[in-house]
Amino acid sequence: MGKIRRGGYLFLSWIGDHGHHVHVYRDGKQVLKWDLDENKAIKGKSNKRLLKIIGKLQKEKLL
Repeated sequence: MGKIRRGGYLFLSWIGDHGHHVHVYRDGKQVLKWDLDENKAIKGKSNKRLLKIIGKLQKEKLL
């Protein structure tokens, strides 16, 4: 399991989990489930700030 905190969000991903996605939490509540292969929301809504953070984490090879 990968656990990363950035910009007030918690990003969780599991190796071997179904599909390539990340769960995003804020204040203990899931705000987004993001498909990393398709670059689209599976559940919840994204915003520019979240997309920027996800992009940086992908460039850093953390997601």
